[in-house]
Amino acid sequence: MIPNVRRIAAPWAHRITLVFAGLLVGGAIPAARGDEPAPIELTKNPTYFYDAQGRRAFTPSTDEWVVAIAPAQITRGTDGKVERPAFIGPAVTPDRLPACARRMERQIEQRGVFVARGLDPSAVASRAEVRYALPVIYWPESNVPFYPTNQVLVRLNRAGDEPQLRDLALRLGCSVTPLPRGENRYRLTVNDTRAVHPIAVANYLHELEGLTDYAQPNLFAPKITHAPT
Repeated sequence: MIPNVRRIAAPWAHRITLVFAGLLVGGAIPAARGDEPAPIELTKNPTYFYDAQGRRAFTPSTDEWVVAIAPAQITRGTDGKVERPAFIGPAVTPDRLPACARRMERQIEQRGVFVARGLDPSAVASRAEVRYALPVIYWPESNVPFYPTNQVLVRLNRAGDEPQLRDLALRLGCSVTPLPRGENRYRLTVNDTRAVHPIAVANYLHELEGLTDYAQPNLFAPKITHAPT
């Protein structure tokens, strides 16, 4: 695991106090045909999600995007480090970006996840080598970014509800993977973030009465170190 890379949502998600700070664009599920399950309509532009502290508002950036490259398309230099794809442009580091975020961006690059600034997302989102292109997000009045992924972490209230979760995931355009740690925990991966907003998926599942203990977007979050007082 890359040092300092922390993700929101875990089996302890209701017992922690977050000290981190860093959406996504989506739309309606394609219309059902024949005997296919009815689609679930989701908001295209969510402005909040849930974590251990409850419902939290955020603001998506309009010119900073997280671009994830498919593993098979990642290239490495002679030093073994992941190379930045030319089609997303050179790395740009604003002066306002905190040190913790600068470290985070360097670290996630080694996973094939890059931050592109001043990018037209429509120019890259449809490329075969791109897994997703999603806007960076910020807490209100904060300059520390969160970096979204195409994943949602879910804990069901009951193990017997897995078939219902899988049915919903199919209608939401997601794949489902049981997680090895913790009871009744799953990872949903949005198949096409151009059509379905991962944070909207998380909100929909979290707000379903009786089904989930939590459903939270899986985010890369900079680790903030507070000086002792």
